[in-house]
Amino acid sequence: MGSSFISESFYTTASAKEVFGELYDRDLSEHGYDAYSGTFATTYFVGEQHKTPEYEVDIDLDGDGRLYEPLHKGEATAYPILAVDDKKRKKITKKIVVKNGEEFRTVSRNSLKLKENERINNIRILSQEETSSVAAVAVKEKVVTKYFIIGKHLANTLDDWSTGFDTQAAARARATEFMKSQDTKSRYSTKHNMVEIVGLSRRESGAGLVEITRTVKKTDYEIEIIVDTVILGKRGGWLIYGIGSC
Repeated sequence: MGSSFISESFYTTASAKEVFGELYDRDLSEHGYDAYSGTFATTYFVGEQHKTPEYEVDIDLDGDGRLYEPLHKGEATAYPILAVDDKKRKKITKKIVVKNGEEFRTVSRNSLKLKENERINNIRILSQEETSSVAAVAVKEKVVTKYFIIGKHLANTLDDWSTGFDTQAAARARATEFMKSQDTKSRYSTKHNMVEIVGLSRRESGAGLVEITRTVKKTDYEIEIIVDTVILGKRGGWLIYGIGSC
């Protein structure tokens, strides 16, 4: 059986254990006693993480829902999250330029002068326009032609350069041998055109004759950024995280 990485955030004054209990009861009510529902009902609470509260969005889920803290399958824990002043949430629209090699979120974040108690909640792309160049370069290798046997009853070998024959004669001999081995048992025709030979030219290594690449030099974005104001040092809730069974 597999594992599911689950997390939910709650802004509440309740304890972490109480919040987990509510999640457990909710999932148990929805899924019953299913040992493999992949929900909080397949976990038990191992205690909270005694850490300084962090902004919810900044608690790193490591890309695929997995927090860095080690947990075993069937366990759940809680992370304290900073309190947020909902009245001070603001929406900012900006234009930024992301050059080749730069990271979109880094450029977006650096475009703002955030105060110590401000955090980015979300970044939404309103529009984007790329500036790019295209280059066509001939591969510096000898051009060779190989011959392939193709037919509707044969596997496609054109994508595998190593299966080609170096001469048309060699391909013809193999195709003739193949056709002689076929027993069609047809009552309607005495002539069967089942395969054919085609020639394909590539570089000696199997590379194409010309490589065409597109390089994005820069991208102009118009973005909308949601900024929250947090109350430093004050816990506003919990991020409950667990590894369920599925």
